[in-house]
Amino acid sequence: MSSEQQTWWDRYHEYLKSPEWYALRERVMRRADGFCEICALGQPTQVHHTTYKHVFHEFIWELRAVCDRCHARLHRTPTEQKPLVPGLGDRMFGSARGRKEGEA
Repeated sequence: MSSEQQTWWDRYHEYLKSPEWYALRERVMRRADGFCEICALGQPTQVHHTTYKHVFHEFIWELRAVCDRCHARLHRTPTEQKPLVPGLGDRMFGSARGRKEGEA
């Protein structure tokens, strides 16, 4: 990691301890009303940035109250993704596994 990147991350971690962040985080949690804004099942424990474009001056719509499980899922690479409910994606959209391109 470059020194510039390290400086940014240091500033970000300090920001997460600030009164401004705590106030914004509280507004996001209040909006979620006790439910994860991803799965609507778990209780939110964290606020996730959907983008860092406006970090330090976020719009509230760029933040989501999420449970631990969904937050971990959001930070996985696409190949690591697993459905929250096993088989749900297959039942809803059909499974693409094992199909060759062009097969229905």
